[in-house]
Amino acid sequence: SQFRGLLRKECADLRRKRCDSLSWEPEKQRELYREMWAETANPARLAFIRAALSDIDPTKSSENMSMASVLRQVRLEISNLILVAAKDKGDMIVEEPEFPASQLLSDIGGLMGLYLGVSVIGLCEFLAVLVLLGKTATVSCCPPR
Repeated sequence: SQFRGLLRKECADLRRKRCDSLSWEPEKQRELYREMWAETANPARLAFIRAALSDIDPTKSSENMSMASVLRQVRLEISNLILVAAKDKGDMIVEEPEFPASQLLSDIGGLMGLYLGVSVIGLCEFLAVLVLLGKTATVSCCPPR
């Protein structure tokens, strides 16, 4: 009875916990990303930032704004959100390709080596048979005196 209670508690501790509540703590730490906040004018980057701004707040239009004012608005509108699990206990799942290209090349190389090895051994065997046939033919044609 006591053992069953301990076992039940152990199983409850090892069972995966459901995510049934949300909580967060705002941190005052801020990292600046140079690529995101650089002052260089890149049309593709400007289009991406304008699209991101329109997704955040569709009422604000940034089409007629300069690069500096768009960046200033982005700095005010976008925040960096880091999600951290409440507990360290969890399962790590790593996805790998089913059959990677390196494994394919390795298998092809191995098969080529095997075929080449068998071919060389087969060629040596064939030459040995030819030599034996030649010896047999010379002995039967020309008996020793």
